[in-house]
Amino acid sequence: MPKISVVVATYNRCESLIKALQSIADQTGIDKADYEIIVVDNNSTDKTKEIVEGFKRAFPGNLIYLFEQRQGKTFALNKGIESTRGEIIAMTDDDCVADRNWLANIWKTFSTKNIDLLAGKVIAECDGAWPEWLDKTKLHGPLAHHDKGDKYFENDDVRKILVTGANMIFRRTSVEKFGNFRFSGRSQDTDLAYRWANLGAKIAYSPEAVVIHHNDPRRLTKSYFRKWYFLGGRNNLIIFKENFFTGRSFLGIPLWVFRDLFVTLMKYLRSFLLPRENAFEHEVFLFYYLGIISGCYDLKCENLR
Repeated sequence: MPKISVVVATYNRCESLIKALQSIADQTGIDKADYEIIVVDNNSTDKTKEIVEGFKRAFPGNLIYLFEQRQGKTFALNKGIESTRGEIIAMTDDDCVADRNWLANIWKTFSTKNIDLLAGKVIAECDGAWPEWLDKTKLHGPLAHHDKGDKYFENDDVRKILVTGANMIFRRTSVEKFGNFRFSGRSQDTDLAYRWANLGAKIAYSPEAVVIHHNDPRRLTKSYFRKWYFLGGRNNLIIFKENFFTGRSFLGIPLWVFRDLFVTLMKYLRSFLLPRENAFEHEVFLFYYLGIISGCYDLKCENLR
């Protein structure tokens, strides 16, 4: 019986999936019999199935291919979780490459710490140089860059850890206790982490459980970042609806949203006068608050039906 189950949900990324699977198959410090790989094909139309079947010959017995026809990462992840056998369930993405000691360090952490959910370090990389307008330490969300330093720590405030689906690990018993993924949007990792934290889960960060996330050049555009932050605002409104609607509101929108939008707008305008400031860093947060307002409008329309 494997100790760790690795779940990888994939959709039409067979080329990057090869690198992801190879990095998991090449793990050191842990016996191959002690972990399994579960690949969930979320309705791909490329050669994903053939790629996985090819890896089965190099990783006999402990590599499982599943097909999930319902489109959406949440469906794929939950199907993968349901098929796992390990005590520990590790999630990563099809465009990530795991450090050679990723699983060994995961096992060491869960063997010595009484925690439910672990966020590992994610280092964002790209082909060539980063765009001049992009500081990945500040605008890290769209890049799945998650580096909280070089020390292990636990925190009751999940916002201090920010679990990301590219490298999140939890106990099987914790899934049974707190529930699996439920949010159908693109922030299922955020939803699970906050929901678990509210139910009393112990959450930690480990700098030793490392994966490298490769960013497609198509993501390194300002238009992609604007869209990501806009949808992030909408998704956060849904996930944290109870926390968002506190205090007074206007036209169904909390007053604090208008306040923060105005403050961000002032910072954005000021940045054109201060050469050291990056105007785009403020611009994307304007889109974030506009996403919240858009979500509030949709909720108001639903309530009027």
